[in-house]
Amino acid sequence: RLVHKVLSDFGDASLAGVKAIFDGYIMPMNPNEPARSHVYLHNNIFFSRAVDTGLDTFKIIQGDGAAKKSASRDAHNMGVLHRLDIPGLHTLATVLVEYLGTRIVCQSVVPGILHGEKSHSLLYGAVETLSALQCDEEMHKLLESSIGEGCMVATRTIPAHPLTDERMDVIKKYRITPLPPLEDKENDKDGDEDDKDKLIQICGPMEMKGILGSDKRKYVLDCTRLTPRDANWVGKASGGTGCWGDHESSGTTGGAKKTKLVPSSLEDDEWMVCVLRPELVTNYAELKISKYLAEQVAEKRNGESEKVEKESSIADEPSAEPSADKKEEPIKAAEEKEVDVNETKKEAVEEESKTKESLAKIEEDYIRSLRYNVNVFLPYTRSIEPMDEESHEKLKQDEEEARKLARHLWDTVIPNFTKEIRSSSGNGLQLPVDGRSLTELIHQRGINCRYIGRLAELARKEEFDDVIASEKAAAPDNITDKTSAKKKAPRFRMPLCWLELLECEMVARAAKHVLDSYMMEQGGASSTAQVPAQTIASFLSALVSVGEESAAETERRTTSKVQSSVLDQEDMNALTLFGAGGNGGGVSSPIRGRDEIWSDIEREIGRRYRHTLSLYNTSGSKKDGGESRALYTPLLRRICQRSGIRLVAKHYDMGKKCVCGGGSGTSGLTASYPVAPTDILDILPLVKHAASVAGESFAPCSFNGNAGSTSLHVLLSDAKTVYEYGHANLSNGNVAVTLDYSQEASAMYQRVLDSPIHPQISKCLKLTAVAHYHKDEPELAI
Repeated sequence: RLVHKVLSDFGDASLAGVKAIFDGYIMPMNPNEPARSHVYLHNNIFFSRAVDTGLDTFKIIQGDGAAKKSASRDAHNMGVLHRLDIPGLHTLATVLVEYLGTRIVCQSVVPGILHGEKSHSLLYGAVETLSALQCDEEMHKLLESSIGEGCMVATRTIPAHPLTDERMDVIKKYRITPLPPLEDKENDKDGDEDDKDKLIQICGPMEMKGILGSDKRKYVLDCTRLTPRDANWVGKASGGTGCWGDHESSGTTGGAKKTKLVPSSLEDDEWMVCVLRPELVTNYAELKISKYLAEQVAEKRNGESEKVEKESSIADEPSAEPSADKKEEPIKAAEEKEVDVNETKKEAVEEESKTKESLAKIEEDYIRSLRYNVNVFLPYTRSIEPMDEESHEKLKQDEEEARKLARHLWDTVIPNFTKEIRSSSGNGLQLPVDGRSLTELIHQRGINCRYIGRLAELARKEEFDDVIASEKAAAPDNITDKTSAKKKAPRFRMPLCWLELLECEMVARAAKHVLDSYMMEQGGASSTAQVPAQTIASFLSALVSVGEESAAETERRTTSKVQSSVLDQEDMNALTLFGAGGNGGGVSSPIRGRDEIWSDIEREIGRRYRHTLSLYNTSGSKKDGGESRALYTPLLRRICQRSGIRLVAKHYDMGKKCVCGGGSGTSGLTASYPVAPTDILDILPLVKHAASVAGESFAPCSFNGNAGSTSLHVLLSDAKTVYEYGHANLSNGNVAVTLDYSQEASAMYQRVLDSPIHPQISKCLKLTAVAHYHKDEPELAI
């Protein structure tokens, strides 16, 4: 209860601090630097923007997109270390808050880090770009026993100065912090030359930092990777698998529109942060272990069979008739023989124990060999070959293992998952019903969300094969060729809802990034001269429509309806009080048309998912009855979830033509259809807590606490363990045990929270209902 209380209060305090920063009530610690580089300290919480702030801090990535994704990865990995609960290794409380396109990182402060270098010491990694990486022996052992064993991260040798000379020259040229005086550089020149070729061992990402605070505790910061980089999203010239290039050059999904929207290269700053899912790494390791054990069992059986054959051959040899003298052997010879047998048994026992020890060591070495190097395919890094050829060969092996893992995902996991979806009606797999459950399902299989485009292409191919098979099965029986036969229709068909759900999720995710870019163009959350309701209403109207109305069509629609959706003058006056345009002294926000908005969304989908839409913004996506397959209502719901938009609960005319408002020269707010600016009730900040439930991403939470709270998303590990144990017993058929554990987990949540309102409690109640249903108690289940 104490841990949950502390983490919940930290989340609430972070949210309040972010609101105060956006309102201008907190002064930055570095007011002379650009606004994007401002950092703040409030209530002992450190606030900074997730942007690329320059070359002063040691990092591998560059670009604002990569910085935002890296901050999210860091918060996720901090949650992993928090759940491992390793003695002696401490993490910082971390919360990410995203509002109107701006992402703020909120972290607790390392004790003593703000009071000079003497109050804390750097044990691991580097803070400054030009400094050498540090590696404290005790800190390294602690990380090996925690991250190495718990997350399967390998320890590797790297240069203490890992960046290339060209990169270092660029950093020295453009860095903001001035270099040391010339005299100091001359004195330290020899020392720098010696340190340049120095090698260190590191367990974890090279950007990670280990700091000893003034409270003598070891803290871990900037843990951006716990799995290798995805080789499928690395260019083939840079060591990647080349799966995307081979797939697109094959012409299976080509076309003019495809080549126009999908980039020809994978060289993108944001893809530097793309890593593999930990579920994929775990499943692949289990697959290799099972194969290894099967080989060991087969080898043992072959050895035993050879031994049995040898003994049987010896027993089958003909023996001569014993003579009378041999029959009368003395008793002493028999006793000596018995002693020899005992010594032989003793030697056999000793040999067996030695064999077991050697096998245990071999198995331990094999398990250790399954760990992955998380510092592969990194740009701007030096080659270690001139300094240590053995470590260079090990790096090549690590890169090959990362490529094998990525190819396993591409060639095996994704196609098998598509087959599983196809036969879902027969194998009992419950298909997801919305974007959130879709994300959870593919993450459980170890598939990243950036492969949704690949899943959609396979689903489209399966649908096409089903149509061809159905046409062949429905063909007449007058077959002239006697060798051919009429084909039967496939037993299982690809569910049409699968492709619809995949494209809906792609559009929602891409639309969120496009909307964030529009908000940032207007100044983001710090701008006081913008009207976000106008921009969001026009954007949503374009998103759930099939075209844009002309002036004549708008006039006919408004005159034909008794209750018009166009704003009246009273609503216009009420909304223009907030600011902007007209006589308010603000700058009117540019309103984009539907074609421009959808062009940006399709371009973002082509970049992020390497896919071209077939159901949205196209005329060829019709069902048999002539209806469109585009899911506009789930799309509007999903984009509001991912962007924190609260809408008026009413009927919206979706799937028709829209009005996106006036041009950039209009004064005040202009009406849009079907979503009007007055339909935007609120825009909630999105919060991601490092101590949240595993797999949970950003969740909308209100600044004033009236819609969502950060305390609802803090993980209770003990209650979650009890819940998962009950769920496992339900799969095994132990209904009574499931009921006990689900009720115990629900009681633990309520005791800690002092309230029955928690999303995990609803899951416990759902598990209880399912257990009662399996127990033939439908009344209790309902």
